[in-house]
Amino acid sequence: MDTSIGSTEFGFQLLGGLDYAVSDRLQSGLKAKWSRIEGFTEDDALWSTIRSHVPVTADVRTPFVKDVDKDVLESWLLVLALKYSVQA
Repeated sequence: MDTSIGSTEFGFQLLGGLDYAVSDRLQSGLKAKWSRIEGFTEDDALWSTIRSHVPVTADVRTPFVKDVDKDVLESWLLVLALKYSVQA
C-alpha cells in the first residue's frame, strides 16, 4: 500500500518564548508554537481498494467512518523549561 502524499501544501508556524533568570544558575522558560497546514487532503480511493471493498469495523459489517478532518491540520505546543547551569 502506498501511504505517501504527493502534493505540496501551504503551511506556517508562529514561535515565541520567554526566559526568566531565577538566580545566577537557574532559569525558567516558557515557549509556544502554533502551526497550521491548509488544503491537506488525501484521496480515499486508495483505502477503498484494499481487499476490494470499503473499510469496515471489526464486526466486518459496519462501515468504518473516520471523523478526522484533514483539510486543515493545526497544532499547539507549549513547553515549560527549567535550566540549571553548572558554571555561573
